[in-house]
Amino acid sequence: MSRRSLHLWVTCLLGVLLGCGASAQTSVCSPPDAENGRSHAWATIPDHLDRAEAGACVLVHAPPRTGDGPTPGGFVQLVRSLQEWPCALAGWGDRVYLVFQQPGKDGTTLVRARSLSAVDRGHAWDYEPVDRLEPYPTLVAGGNVVSSAAWKELLLVVCRLDDGNYTLNLLKSGEWRDLALPGASDGQWIAWSEQEGLHVGRVGAGGMETWGFVEGAPAQPGRWQVQPTYNARRGGRHFALDGLFAEVERDGARLLFRLLLPGEALVSTGSLPARDRSTLMPLLGNGPRLMTIHWADDDQDTGRYPRLEVMEFSLGTGTVLYEGAPPRSDVLSPGEFRTLATMLVALLIGVLVIVLKGDLDQDAVPLPPDTALAGAGRRLLGSLIDLVIAAHITALLYGVNASDLLGLSVLGQPGGQWTAIPMLFIVGGLTGTLCEWGFTRTIGKFLVGCRVVRVRGKVGARPGLVACLVRNGIKWLMPPVAALAALDQNTRHRGDQLAGVAVVIDLEPTVPRQ
Repeated sequence: MSRRSLHLWVTCLLGVLLGCGASAQTSVCSPPDAENGRSHAWATIPDHLDRAEAGACVLVHAPPRTGDGPTPGGFVQLVRSLQEWPCALAGWGDRVYLVFQQPGKDGTTLVRARSLSAVDRGHAWDYEPVDRLEPYPTLVAGGNVVSSAAWKELLLVVCRLDDGNYTLNLLKSGEWRDLALPGASDGQWIAWSEQEGLHVGRVGAGGMETWGFVEGAPAQPGRWQVQPTYNARRGGRHFALDGLFAEVERDGARLLFRLLLPGEALVSTGSLPARDRSTLMPLLGNGPRLMTIHWADDDQDTGRYPRLEVMEFSLGTGTVLYEGAPPRSDVLSPGEFRTLATMLVALLIGVLVIVLKGDLDQDAVPLPPDTALAGAGRRLLGSLIDLVIAAHITALLYGVNASDLLGLSVLGQPGGQWTAIPMLFIVGGLTGTLCEWGFTRTIGKFLVGCRVVRVRGKVGARPGLVACLVRNGIKWLMPPVAALAALDQNTRHRGDQLAGVAVVIDLEPTVPRQ
């Protein structure tokens, strides 16, 4: 087993051992919005060791498949890495609640609720708060969290005690309140929300009894009303899908999917191969769906940047709607577009200003003895070597592969990885400046036998810091200007001319005549 595979297995195991339990609710689908019909789905999956700033798990978001600006099947976004596994998720509207727990004093459990919201930027989604999660008061509970649900400003948490009984706790108006169970405390209790309110269900020998929560006055806890019974099986996993339920049960090497309807028999919709490291996410499109999410296995051996693989499955028709790597968003967010546009305009202005200054070499370039100007081919080869070195440095900073950076694959990777492209040229310019100032050559120039010398003032001397900064700034930040060196009779680009330097090769020393 490879080191990456071992990391994923250990991460999954820790998520279970650290209090979440086997029945942790690691995915959720919010009910459709009454105004626009949008439904968001969320899930937590083990983080990948090779991702930048990898944590214990990563929150995944499946944006709405319906409503205004729907996303295509299979589309998901990585939201952010988490250093701690949540024990339950709850969704309402564009907000997701993450419920964490840790041991308290005297056998109690400290339950912490946090949240964030998805913000539609136009074919791309941002998440707020940007650098944190919205906090809520801490609940001191007597057991482990097994389920949660959100409705408007309410958050319901279901806890299982050590003796097998269950408790219900409601966060309302910034305070936690105990709710009485509407039925017997045995069985398997779950919580979910629909457009009209919160719901709980008890899965027992006779199926799943359900109750709906009727909110009371601000000072009142509210009450429960009996709802239809579903023909569910105890021991399976149940996902709420706006009045319907998906029941998932493992049968050997396959996962069996059933659709539960109120008061009716189970409807088997199909099966899929079971994957030990795959996460199931319920979501709503044109009907109830399930999605499997996992990291691609081939990335563990090829060293590629970690990528997801998903399968979107229709519970209504039993067909696979999408399978493979998640489709990429074809449109940049407005903020990213403005940034790129500003950079391109600044580059264009700089190129025009420098090119319009004209050729500064009016006379022959003075060179130190026993040297000659380096040819365009030699300089190009040295620059390519320096580019590869700068790509590896930038790849380490961003946690990506240098091949993805040089091949521009990072432009389609989530999480703002496209910014590695401009950073590549900044790194190349800075390393080139420091190397030429300190040693008169970069690694690439050293390998092809070139060095940089002054041709203005003290000819042949080591160039100064400002001269190196000007030369490399134009070369790396304005590549079209640097490319003009191939057309210059002295093979010097505008950066060389402005800095008063030249790239030379050393010749055999001239033997004086006797």
